[in-house]
Amino acid sequence: VFLNVSIWLSIITAVIQFTLGFYDNSYTALFCMYLALLTVLFLLNCLILIRCNIKVWLTLEQKNKPK
Repeated sequence: VFLNVSIWLSIITAVIQFTLGFYDNSYTALFCMYLALLTVLFLLNCLILIRCNIKVWLTLEQKNKPK
């Protein structure tokens, strides 16, 4: 679920930056920057979760390896 939210948030951020980024207003610029920062934090959290899952997977694979 978290990965899906991160992907949709990155798509929404790209669309918002492409549309609202053309306005000459500091509030829209701050909103775009906030959304970009939020997206980066979500994606970094996804990478950490993927790394933890790979570690668990490799540990289980090594424990189940026949000797």
